Amino acid sequence: MFDAMRPTLTAKEIRVLREIGHPSKVMAWRLGVSETTVKEYVRSMRAKFGVETRVQLAVAAWRAGFSVDELPSQMPAAYSRAELSRNP
Repeated sequence: MFDAMRPTLTAKEIRVLREIGHPSKVMAWRLGVSETTVKEYVRSMRAKFGVETRVQLAVAAWRAGFSVDELPSQMPAAYSRAELSRNP
């Protein structure tokens, strides 16, 4: 049902998609990549889904049939300054 509307995402894009509720810096730290890399993957996925924001990306991914395992993990309420200032 969703195959025609479901963009093809790479494994790395799906990893980033799972973290989409987090700030780029936190996503980079959690994934062990640079913040620039995270932003590039997000930009690529926004283009594939034809959306402008991360919220629209998460909704579009859900509507396209990505499973719960592929959708963003729960976002913590707050991050410590130490965690945000850590380099990947």
